[in-house]
Amino acid sequence: MNQNELQRILLMPEGLRAQYLAALKKPQKMSDGGEFGRKSKRINQATSFGDVPMGGNQIVKDVGGNWLGGNVEQALKPLEFLEAARYQHINDAGFGVGEGYGRPMTPEELTAQNVRLNFEPNKALNKWVRGNLTNYVKKQMGTEADPVRKLAEQGISHFPIAEDPRYWEHHGESSRNALSGRQVSKSDLAKQWENRSDAMIHGDTAKGHQNMMGRWGNRYSDKDAWIKNAAPDTKIYEISGNRPEADLGFDHIMDVLNEDLAAGRIRPEQLSKISMEQAVRRVYEYDQDKLKKMRDVAIKNTEGMPVHKVYDDGHKWIELAAPQGEAALSDLSRKILAKHKAEGTQLSPGVLEAAIKQNGEDKLREALKYEGETMGHCVGGYCPDVISGASRIFSLRDAKGEPHVTIEVKPSHKYSSDETDKLSNWFTLQPEALQDEITQEATAAHEAAKQANTSKENRYYWGMAMNDAIRNRVGEIPPNIVQIKGKGNRAPNPKYLPYVQDFVKSGQWGDEIGDFHNTGLKTLDQAFPKYEDAKRYGKTNPDTRYVTQADIDAYHKQVNEELLNEYSKYRLKPDPESKNTLGRNDLMTIRELAELEFPGDLQKQANMIRGAMQGNTEPGAYSGSIFPPLEEKKGRAMKAGGSIKPVGYTKEKVTVSPSLDRMQYELMSVKHFKKAK
Repeated sequence: MNQNELQRILLMPEGLRAQYLAALKKPQKMSDGGEFGRKSKRINQATSFGDVPMGGNQIVKDVGGNWLGGNVEQALKPLEFLEAARYQHINDAGFGVGEGYGRPMTPEELTAQNVRLNFEPNKALNKWVRGNLTNYVKKQMGTEADPVRKLAEQGISHFPIAEDPRYWEHHGESSRNALSGRQVSKSDLAKQWENRSDAMIHGDTAKGHQNMMGRWGNRYSDKDAWIKNAAPDTKIYEISGNRPEADLGFDHIMDVLNEDLAAGRIRPEQLSKISMEQAVRRVYEYDQDKLKKMRDVAIKNTEGMPVHKVYDDGHKWIELAAPQGEAALSDLSRKILAKHKAEGTQLSPGVLEAAIKQNGEDKLREALKYEGETMGHCVGGYCPDVISGASRIFSLRDAKGEPHVTIEVKPSHKYSSDETDKLSNWFTLQPEALQDEITQEATAAHEAAKQANTSKENRYYWGMAMNDAIRNRVGEIPPNIVQIKGKGNRAPNPKYLPYVQDFVKSGQWGDEIGDFHNTGLKTLDQAFPKYEDAKRYGKTNPDTRYVTQADIDAYHKQVNEELLNEYSKYRLKPDPESKNTLGRNDLMTIRELAELEFPGDLQKQANMIRGAMQGNTEPGAYSGSIFPPLEEKKGRAMKAGGSIKPVGYTKEKVTVSPSLDRMQYELMSVKHFKKAK
């Protein structure tokens, strides 16, 4: 082993050096090019991955790996705390100050200052960053053994959950593609962590770094000297990103550990024994405790807010609005008010009203903030709009007070352009006599008021008078629902749709429903494409504008049952070859034949009757004989033909008899019938 080779080994990282020395001890065959070939092959085995792409079969990287010298340490540097006093000078008042603002401290003063400020916790925190956290990043993060990802699979996390995960999805996938890696997470939370951590890891080969060393040598430190002699395919990693310590949530971990040290929950000497997994579990526990306290306060803040509707299972719709009266007062304001009442003293005029207004707005602000943070959307910033009346916010809460759906409603304010447009549209559709009557009423009101107004004001007040006269006939214009959001601005969880549907169908809102696709409802036109169906449903449900799928299914079930009941005693002759009818060829009642052909399927049973009643006028339509009930007189006019034979499937439209209001049905994947040969 020559001097250059020895120097190369000494400059290698410890893990790589062990692999290299182990490879040198392995015997090799002579067919690989003699002594030089053997040595070269062993070096490549120890320091590279041959023709395997970077990443190979792993996630992003294997456990451990080679890192640029000082790169991870520099990325985590913003997490470190001061270990000594910032100021080394002191002023006449005895305070530490910057240079030029006082005299230098004596050694005794410096020592006293450090003892007073107690930097031991900071030193312990920095030791944890430089040791435990750095080791986690270098050896475990981005690997299949990543303990943080495994905790996220259990719903335990420490990092900031993105409202829209697409940014990290994109960057995480880009990193995996560059490293030929793969994603292994199952849960959404674990995928978020994997995307974040993978996005931070940048990989290159030694050859790539060797090329850059000749151009940007100042980017590398003495710790990277080993790269110059490394095999070209050796994988080398580095942390990238503007603020990786914040994007990965490490700053939050340090905040919690620092608070635990300050509160005496852990001692500085215990910190070094806390693993990354334990730290994440502790942060999760801390966050859950804080969340519970915040939830309790937020729920308390909703006391006195209007309740829109309560359900038997404990769910309820509440309106997030400023509480009124003494219900708006904070605990402190209540104590002050109680004290005055006990002493028989009076508050200064206007003080109580101002306190109610301010406390109510504060409670509203906190309630909206909690709604937004819990639901993962921006309603927390709506407080000014709610206070001004520009928006109304409704929240679906469970029995514990937790929000699950948020709905925004925008009122139609008097004399607004929105209200004017709606009133004008209504006015133009009315009979001429009613229009004249409304116009006369508006004219009289305007004439009575215009004496005190300028001509410009008169023109403005004429529009107001007209709006008032129309509103007297129409009533107040109902507000419109503009947003319906579940968590993360997505559609509500399906299990909460019945509450959303009940809210929308209550009849209190205008025709415009924003996010209607999030309700699971359909308009009558959407639910019943055929006019006769919509007309029939509207007759029995005159005030219905929206229907659920259950409503649609119930309607069709009723129609099918009525058809089967009407024709249940009429008779058909089955196909003797049908296995379903057991070879019978005698006349059977339609009800009996329908049950044999399509047991338990009401839709197909009814469609069987429709198919049997169809005429020969449509291409591809087949007709068969329908015989009257036995008790009816012979000679009753019915369709002529032979026996009825099932023949596969059709999509042909058929016209039903006039007794069914000429309704048309589409035979979808249902057997229809033709004459037997």
